[in-house]
Amino acid sequence: MTRRLKDLTELEESHERTIFPDTVGMIGDWRKPGPLYYIPFSSLYAVKTSNLITAGRCISARSAWDIIRAIPVCVLTGEIAGTASALLCKSKRQKFSSLDIKNLQKKLKTQGVKID
Repeated sequence: MTRRLKDLTELEESHERTIFPDTVGMIGDWRKPGPLYYIPFSSLYAVKTSNLITAGRCISARSAWDIIRAIPVCVLTGEIAGTASALLCKSKRQKFSSLDIKNLQKKLKTQGVKID
């Protein structure tokens, strides 16, 4: 683990099957069958730099870092970050925290992202 953001929500292994109000995707644990994790949008965008968003191993995760660094999760969080960035530009807003989460979730679902 070289660098990562410390965002509003830090994903932990203890968050297994925890649904967040701002859930934007679902992942499994590549190391073993069974565990399921929901990715909160608040683990992708920076707190201090309001227009900065991350993907992959740089999202805010502590004990779940080993789970989120795998390529499928990097692809998923990259799609989420890209979609959120496009919506931020389209809405002419300055902060990722100001995005309409329901609109983002709806857009991601139309793109085939599994949220629930």
